Amino acid sequence: ESVIVSNVFIYYFLGGPALSLVAKNAGGVPFGNFQNVRIRHAKTGIFLSADETSFVNTNSFLGGGISGGAFESGIYAEGPGSCNDNKFYGMFIEPPDTTLTHVYVTGSKTNIRLHDVRLEATDKSLDRPIVIVDDSSYGNVMDGMLGHTHVQANLNRNPG
Repeated sequence: ESVIVSNVFIYYFLGGPALSLVAKNAGGVPFGNFQNVRIRHAKTGIFLSADETSFVNTNSFLGGGISGGAFESGIYAEGPGSCNDNKFYGMFIEPPDTTLTHVYVTGSKTNIRLHDVRLEATDKSLDRPIVIVDDSSYGNVMDGMLGHTHVQANLNRNPG
């Protein structure tokens, strides 16, 4: 709880997530503050996950970014537990392409908030979304710059 991570460069985690916030067995990962965390070349940039008895919530990521190659996803957030109110401010997420998507959110208790985030995918096919919000997710908020493709989400459940 309440961990602070500042000015960290994570490089070449091609076998899995570069940064994981995972809660299991009635545990929790809340109130973290991640400042200027820079991730380059990874399978997954930031992985947020909570099992059915746990929670990962109200963590803040300020500045920093995700870039380079070999990504399945830049940010991947999943339930089934509460994985919500995790906020990203002023970041960039700009791998040229991702095999899944730059941002993926799934789970009925899962949402993220992207504020002033630049999403760019210069090599991604226009028929593949840069953000996927699964229909089970709710209350996601995203604003900033989106380049080169589109968002796939149920906007009745995710109006922001």
